[in-house]
Amino acid sequence: MTPRRRQGAVLLAGAAVLYVLLGPAEIGFHWTPEVLGMVYLAAALVGGRHGSYWPTAVVLTVFGLGPVAIFALRIDATQAATYTVCLGLAVLVTAQLAERGWAITATAVGAVILALGVVYALQPHVDLVEEPAVYAVALAVVGAARLAGVGGARREERETRHRAAAQR
Repeated sequence: MTPRRRQGAVLLAGAAVLYVLLGPAEIGFHWTPEVLGMVYLAAALVGGRHGSYWPTAVVLTVFGLGPVAIFALRIDATQAATYTVCLGLAVLVTAQLAERGWAITATAVGAVILALGVVYALQPHVDLVEEPAVYAVALAVVGAARLAGVGGARREERETRHRAAAQR
């Protein structure tokens, strides 16, 4: 099984875990970025350091600490300050990994942060943003596409070149 297909299987399993943890268990929307980050981290790990998902995994996992700290751990800090610190830390971690040859670009990191901003901007206005099923379905679709090998030939070719270059 190719790394992309293994990632697909991980994302499909992660979709189920996300739905079970955040849906029926109702542990709260504030856990969503952290759980999503952990699922993407597992997918990134099976893809290797030159595979995909590292920007998404790192940004969501590190940023996800912010909402958990504010709402679950009830730290004494403002939400804005906590989220900003977490995003800054995510940028630093991704930059360090990129400097060490991991498949991370500034554009990808920026895109993940932009997506987070859009989700949080929509949160007060669109009820679906807080529905775990939305994120579970999105993960399942991405996972199924990976597992089926949709659009993967060019990406796998590029990842193979990255691996070969890193071994030189």
